This record gives sequence, C-alpha cells and structure tokens, in this order.
Amino acid sequence: MSLQSELLKLNGSLGKRDTDDLTEWLKCQSSCRYFLTKYAYIQNRNTSQTVKWQPWPYLLDLIDIIQESHDIILLKARQLGWTWLLNGFGLWKCLFTEAAKGLFISQKEEKAWEMVANAKSIWEKLPDFLRASLKHDDNRALLDFTTHKSLIQALPSTRDAGRGTDASFVFRDELATHPFGRENFTAVGPTIDSGGLQVDLSTIDKSDATNHFTERINRAKEGATRENLPSGLVIFRGGESGATLVFGGWKLRPVREEGFSLEDWFESKVKPKYTSYEIEEQYPETIEQALSPIETRPYFDIEAVEGMLADVMEPLFASDIDTHNGMVKVYKLPLIGRQYCVFTDPSEGTDDPFHTVVIDAKTYEGVAEASGKVPVEICAQIHHELAMAYNKASQVYEANSVAGGRFGEILKLLKTPNLAPRRDASTDKIIEGKRGWWTSESSKRTMLQRLSDGIHKRQIICHNKESIEQFRRFFIPAGEKPRMPKGLHDDALMAWAGAYSLTNYITRDIKISSWKYD
Repeated sequence: MSLQSELLKLNGSLGKRDTDDLTEWLKCQSSCRYFLTKYAYIQNRNTSQTVKWQPWPYLLDLIDIIQESHDIILLKARQLGWTWLLNGFGLWKCLFTEAAKGLFISQKEEKAWEMVANAKSIWEKLPDFLRASLKHDDNRALLDFTTHKSLIQALPSTRDAGRGTDASFVFRDELATHPFGRENFTAVGPTIDSGGLQVDLSTIDKSDATNHFTERINRAKEGATRENLPSGLVIFRGGESGATLVFGGWKLRPVREEGFSLEDWFESKVKPKYTSYEIEEQYPETIEQALSPIETRPYFDIEAVEGMLADVMEPLFASDIDTHNGMVKVYKLPLIGRQYCVFTDPSEGTDDPFHTVVIDAKTYEGVAEASGKVPVEICAQIHHELAMAYNKASQVYEANSVAGGRFGEILKLLKTPNLAPRRDASTDKIIEGKRGWWTSESSKRTMLQRLSDGIHKRQIICHNKESIEQFRRFFIPAGEKPRMPKGLHDDALMAWAGAYSLTNYITRDIKISSWKYD
C-alpha cells in the first residue's frame, strides 16, 4: 500500500480539511525545503527552548546540495545547524519514502542516540496528518514506523558499523573524532557505490594531519573546482575522490545570541575562551583558516613509540586471573620474587573509561592492563585483584574527582596492601594522612616527563596497541600544554605514567608474597 493510500485510509472519506491535508502532505513529500520550513521545530540548546527551524539561505542551499550528490563532506564551524538539518532530512526521507534506510553514526553510542532523538523531537511536533505512527517508540537507537518499512538506526563508530546493511543514506557526525573512521568508511562504502547518499560532517582536528576526515577533505579538494555561493557556502566539486566538499564559516549564521551583533558576540564570547588555533578549529571564518597547519610536535619520541609496536602481543588465552569478560588483558603471569607496580586512573563508568596498568618494577614491562566503562566499584575490584595476583604489588591510584575518592574508600574496605603514600610532586616528600596521588598540574608534568624519558631510553615495554596509540597521539600545541586531540582519552597514557613513576619509589621493605600459576 502506498503512503498516499495509507493517508486516505486513515482519513476515510475526503472532506475539505482532508483534501487540504493531502495537498500539504504531497507538498512535503515533493520538497524537503518546504517540509522543514513549514513544519519543523528544533531544540535550541543555548536557550533550552523549542524553536521553529529557520530557513536561512545557506541551509536551503545545503538541502539542494545533499539532494544532488551521493558523497558529501561538510567542513564546518560550530553551531551552524547542520546536524539538525541532517536529522530533519533523514526524517523527511523516512516519512515520505516507502523503504528508506538511514544510518546515523557518531563517535559514541550516546551521540548517535542523540541524533535519533533529534529526529524524533521534530516528528513529535508535526501535525497528525504528517506523523506516521512509530513502531518502536521506546528504542533510543531506532526510528521506524508501523505504516511502512523506512527506518533510521543509530550506531557508534566501530570498524564494522554499517557493514552489510542496505542503507539508503549514511550520516557520520563529528567524523574527526571517530576512532575507526577510516575502517568504517570501507564498511559503509557500498552505500555510495549503489547510488545511496553518504554525508560526512565535522569540525576540523588541526592536531592530526593524518585524521580520516582531514584526508577526505584533502582528496575532495585536490584538483576540484571552487564555487562561492551567494549564501556564503563554499563548494568544491570534481576533485580527486569525486566527493563534494562544502565549507561553512562561523559568520554564516545570521544570529548567534540575541542582543549581540556577530562581531560583538565573537569578541566577547569566543576570543576570551579559546586559543587562536582552537578558534581556527571551532570557529574558522574561511576554509584556508580551517586547513592551515598549526605548529605542534609530538610529546613522546615518535621513533621510540613506533618501535614499541614490535612488542605488541595478544593477551594470554587462559590464566587464573579473572579477565572480567575481556576488560583485563594479561600479557605475562607474575614471577616468584618479582616486584610489580599497579596504577589505576579510575572513572565513574559514564563518559571516560578507567585504565589500570601493572608494570614489572625491574624490567618496566607492562604485564597486564585493564580498561572499560564500568562503575567505580568494579574498577576498584579489578585493581585489588591485580595487585594481589602480582605478588601484592606496590599500588596507588589517581585520587582526583569523586571517582578517585570513592575508589580509595573501596580499596580501604578491601584492605588492598602496599598502598604507596601521596607525595609532593616538586620535592618527592611524603604527605601524611592522604590516600592516592593527586595529579595536579605539577605532578602530572613530572609523571609525564618521567614516562617520556623512559620511552626515549627504550625502557618501556608495552604489549597493548591501544596504549601505544595514545602515546603516539599525545602532542604539544605551540605555546600550550601537552594534550590529546579533542574527543580522545588519555586514561591509558596517565595510567602508564603513574605506574612508571611508582617504580621510582619501590622500597626493599615491602613484603612480597608470590602466587604460583601453573
């Protein structure tokens, strides 16, 4: 049954109002511009209000571009309304097409859910004659209907996200932050090959020239013809990859905050908050500004870091140490009489993962690591078990935040032995009466410098490729503090820095008892 027939069935005999509804329904079906302009309401995150979608010229042009192309790359400044446009476009495709299938892919599962939630919020404000009934109203990862087969599915960015699906359109939001963007592109590539639509959307990550999104931009721009539209959009067509590249600068949006001109808003709200290169990332005015390189250098010796990849190995298949469903990776079993150090960067199990490193205090080999997004009680239990298994290792944890405080309380209840005392970072003097290490700026700097020296001297042996990747990505922007690229975590990096620093404080009076593993 066609969608039009379904509408007639729902309305019964056609009176004047029914005829008007059908006319409007057909207008919406034929024009996404019309549908969004007349019927779409979105959430304004700045004011926490529901507002009518604004048909600004650059948004209307963007709708046309999306409907004309199959492979589109959107390089943008923040808060241009492009993600909301894609959410609305995806809803439009599903409402007025018999069997469209869309994928919303974002860095994290929660972000992908948010895209589906945005589309649902637009659907909720539609008049009844446009609002096809939802099939799974309580499913955060799915938007589908009882009247036809169209649907939108939310997926986190993984190597295989979207592989094997017959998607009509794929939207990858904030692609520069996707951990497996390059691998995922291969997985969803058949969408483009079969005539479907793929849109990659993001701000730029200037700290990583090898980023998949940046590579996509460069290939689309190489050899392309540039066009500056009256609306302010800049389009590149006919480049090396064949993709259409669209740039939108921060001045496109006519109003940023009520009562402020664009220039006043920029001077008072943006300039004081961000560094110059962060402005070029988040609020570029021109594409040249967005793509200009920044002066950065790796924090660690890259040659030494790359050399560490030779030591990467799979964790042991079986041991007496509980792996907690794969969160714990055991690379070497404890040796009798050997001293070990355990350090954990704890978390509350929501946004950031915890990370634990067990290091041989003599060889500086990482013999076990653990990571995952679990409640602090579980990561404290894992820390305790590893410390006990590795000869009642010298152990400590990052005490910052609520998670650190709770973590310490649990270790106290578990009576985890050999807790290293807190020390003053500048003098190494012990601070009595405090549990855990407080990683202030000075102590963090000291720990990172020690790890940097250990890597440079080729002392560190790391078997975990994910940890080595964090070493590789850690960088120093010109004139600023070292950090990870936006959207990436440093939990493994800090756990390694803590464990390696702890080896400096191993004393001979720590009682060692060994558990033998057959």
